[in-house]
Amino acid sequence: MERLSMSKTREILRIRWQLGLSVREASRATGASVGAVNKTENRARAAGLTWELIDGLSEQVLDQRLYGGPKHSRSSERTEPDPVWIH
Repeated sequence: MERLSMSKTREILRIRWQLGLSVREASRATGASVGAVNKTENRARAAGLTWELIDGLSEQVLDQRLYGGPKHSRSSERTEPDPVWIH
């Protein structure tokens, strides 16, 4: 599943927290699913964010606060299987 862009994430949170619209209204306004709006808002609350904080953050910092640091690729975490041994 693809992650929402930071501009769409910011817009969802603005609509919900600054304008006070419902989840369904935010979903219609942004084109995101109701579930995506809920998850975005829950993730922001869990990160301790408020609209006042978000409004002053760059997209990179907001991404860091919501999703943590850069993810390592799976290939660096696991060793490749040995096809000769498997055969």
